[in-house]
Amino acid sequence: MNLNKFQNKTKSQGAVEFMVILAFVLFIVAVGLYAVASFTVDIQENEKNMEIDDFARSIVSEFEMLQKVEEGYSRNITIPYHLAKRFKPEINSSYLIIVNIENEDDETNNRHYYPLPENSSYSLTNDTEGNYYIIVTRNITSNYEGISLN
Repeated sequence: MNLNKFQNKTKSQGAVEFMVILAFVLFIVAVGLYAVASFTVDIQENEKNMEIDDFARSIVSEFEMLQKVEEGYSRNITIPYHLAKRFKPEINSSYLIIVNIENEDDETNNRHYYPLPENSSYSLTNDTEGNYYIIVTRNITSNYEGISLN
């Protein structure tokens, strides 16, 4: 009878050891899955931020080009609806603002500011189809006294 008690203890000890090992393995798998999911989210956020930066740089480069041309130059930039709805461009006094619409609930990370060069004026409008139009103009700053324009 003592031998039978010993076999039961060995079986129960084996079951407990199996459960502990199983719990440890499941914990390791859960930590690994969490790390992979977190890494994937970070990569997606970085890609979205790079996409926003590329879009904003293309618009800011148009403003910067104005600094290299003659005064009075004007340029029309059309932003198609499919881009305008993804990036929601805004312009205030001296900044181009791109809104990350996928992150609108997070007030700290949803707006990206890009400084615009001085000596330029702009207007931002949109049409009924959702296209945005930016008209940028290099202001005339030189004094043309004595010159008459006919």
